[in-house]
Amino acid sequence: CAFVGGTIACCATQPLDVAATRLQAIPPDVAGSRPTTAGVLRATWAHEGLAGLYGGLRARVLTIAPGVTISWFCYEAVKRQLAQEGWWKALLPGADWRSGFP
Repeated sequence: CAFVGGTIACCATQPLDVAATRLQAIPPDVAGSRPTTAGVLRATWAHEGLAGLYGGLRARVLTIAPGVTISWFCYEAVKRQLAQEGWWKALLPGADWRSGFP
């Protein structure tokens, strides 16, 4: 489930990532102005189409989605462990830290 979520997030943000990468590669002109993100997206769409906006998606999914999966798994495992041992009670307002964990 987390892998699918990571993949969807990559697909949704890939065009912005492409634009950001291209903006970083463009040096400012003599006047110091730079193109906008929207301008880069329009130019990419006009010259390369959908393939240009989603170039490198496979590599991005293969690096980001597994990390999201591992992070989510670790979060759930720690949450489950803390709930079973009752450690979360020490985090509640008014808990007496001097008495230790239950």
